Amino acid sequence: SELAEERILPQSVNKNWLVIAILSSTIGVMMITGFAGEQILEARIKASIILWLIYLSLRNFSAGSLLRNEGSVMKFLGYLTGGAYFFAGVVLVMASARMEYIFWFILVIFTGAVILSSIWTTAYSSKESQNPISRRM
Repeated sequence: SELAEERILPQSVNKNWLVIAILSSTIGVMMITGFAGEQILEARIKASIILWLIYLSLRNFSAGSLLRNEGSVMKFLGYLTGGAYFFAGVVLVMASARMEYIFWFILVIFTGAVILSSIWTTAYSSKESQNPISRRM
């Protein structure tokens, strides 16, 4: 009680407790099954970093396009940083000993994301979801 009053302890419980529990459980299961020490884990981590770099490059290309449409002086900055992120991803792929595995891992993740996005847009493109007031009632 005194620690909370002195603001040493947080006032409320973390609101992301479910995400933290899922991530902690996933790490625990990987350690229990022995997967945490496998060499394939390094390839999956590298593939995840490459996916993140691709995501950042696409966001920056989009920002560059928006800035170009607005006539901003800094329009080249989005393209420049997007190209740098994309180049970093390509370098990571080329420097990897498991290039083929990384390619297939990224392809599977990308395909899954496209399928889930299609399902999501199909589910929310109905007439009922076009009217947000009736959807909330």
